[in-house]
Amino acid sequence: MTLTALMANERSGSTEIRHTDDSYSSLLTEMTDRFPESSRYLDLDRIRSMDLVAVLDDLRKIDAGGFSHESVGGHYGRQQLNVGKVLSRRHGYLALARLLQRSHRWQRDHVLFDVLAGNGTFDRVMQGLVDERPRYVGNDVSITMVRQAHGDNRLVFYSDLRTPLVREAFADYGVSSYGTHHVPPEERRAFAAAAGRRIKAGGTFVLQDFIEGSPTADWYAECIHQFRSCGHEYRHFERNELAGLLDGAGFVDVSEHLIYDPFVMQLDATCDELDARGRFYDYLIELFALDRLHRIVELEGLSTRTLDNLMSPYFRLTDDDLTELRRDTDTNDVADALLVRELTVKSIDGVRYLIAPRVAIAAVGTRAASA
Repeated sequence: MTLTALMANERSGSTEIRHTDDSYSSLLTEMTDRFPESSRYLDLDRIRSMDLVAVLDDLRKIDAGGFSHESVGGHYGRQQLNVGKVLSRRHGYLALARLLQRSHRWQRDHVLFDVLAGNGTFDRVMQGLVDERPRYVGNDVSITMVRQAHGDNRLVFYSDLRTPLVREAFADYGVSSYGTHHVPPEERRAFAAAAGRRIKAGGTFVLQDFIEGSPTADWYAECIHQFRSCGHEYRHFERNELAGLLDGAGFVDVSEHLIYDPFVMQLDATCDELDARGRFYDYLIELFALDRLHRIVELEGLSTRTLDNLMSPYFRLTDDDLTELRRDTDTNDVADALLVRELTVKSIDGVRYLIAPRVAIAAVGTRAASA
């Protein structure tokens, strides 16, 4: 039975579903009309018994004050839709793709489930970098992000993973990247378990985020929290915490890796270092929707040197970071010239680049057959 037929039957029965333009059933029907293949990933039997009005109310509560606000979600999402801009972070994404394929290379008939998809950035980056990639299925709790994904022709479900909307064991690969810290600490085990249930036995799952107390995590906790009007108050992850979540969610052969995740921006030959840094800071203000800082820059005309003093400390590596990255060549196949200690403008093979170093942490595991 299709979702449209299921909804029609449900409305004609004794437990009629409220079906207005903004109801959850309307959103599902709209999505399945746009993406006919989406029905194969839905648990239609469970949807039939769900209170969809309550589901939508819960989703709206989850995202209150977050990406559903145009000043954040709309602005941030449009930056993510710019392929040229997101490819400045290609090295971190490629490292995740290598981890996902540690056991076998992905193919076009495989399915990758992006459990915190936003507007589909992971697939957008892969589309720009690799010739062959799995079918992409995403999930997110922000209706703004989901609608942007649909507008970009990427299938992303609007759901809380703990709700059994998306069926179990359908994906060969799963990933949660660049937003795992948005899951409250007390809910992370349940989140990992719910994500894990969507992965087939033998499938691979990668959980990625940033290390609590690192310059990269501090960028989110300090700079973004201070200069974005709705704030950004989230705790990141200690070492081995992500691996522990996978262990608890039924994954085996779990390992955790430090990932080199720099911004790399190609520059014009005539762009000097100060101009390059200024362009990068303008990019960060736009990318991360730092609306408060944008207003301050406009009103007070902050100089590039002032912004440099504010932002550059968040882009640096420790000696231990460098040692570990150079040792872990299997998951960090990055040209040595790109591995820098601090924000740097340099020429590589005659081309000038700005390199802003960051490190992330990623845990990878295989879904156990008995999980």
